[in-house]
Amino acid sequence: MPFFKVLFSFCLTSQVLAMDLNCEASRQKPNQKLEQIHISLIESSPRGLKFSGLIEEFKFDAEWDLRLDSLYVKVHQNQKALLFATLRVPTEPHNDSYTEVYLSDGSRLAVSCTMKFK
Repeated sequence: MPFFKVLFSFCLTSQVLAMDLNCEASRQKPNQKLEQIHISLIESSPRGLKFSGLIEEFKFDAEWDLRLDSLYVKVHQNQKALLFATLRVPTEPHNDSYTEVYLSDGSRLAVSCTMKFK
């Protein structure tokens, strides 16, 4: 039985190595230029990939859970949750996922993830 778990983990990891998930975060204040950053990969394991990035006091997180084949996105401001969303993992026919939230001051925060296939 442990052999099958190892084999399953290897297959998942091999699948991930054939693809690159890239996520970006953005913030746009009313009547101002869009601020955009690349969300960096901070953790990689057989369970999935975790990305994180900051724009001022806003923390953007994305997590690809390989077991559930789900992409979770969170945005926090000073430890206060502003957005939590479950997104479709980008695939070859639909290579992007996107979500956004508007704040009371009119600012827009967004996370976009795209998949590049090797």
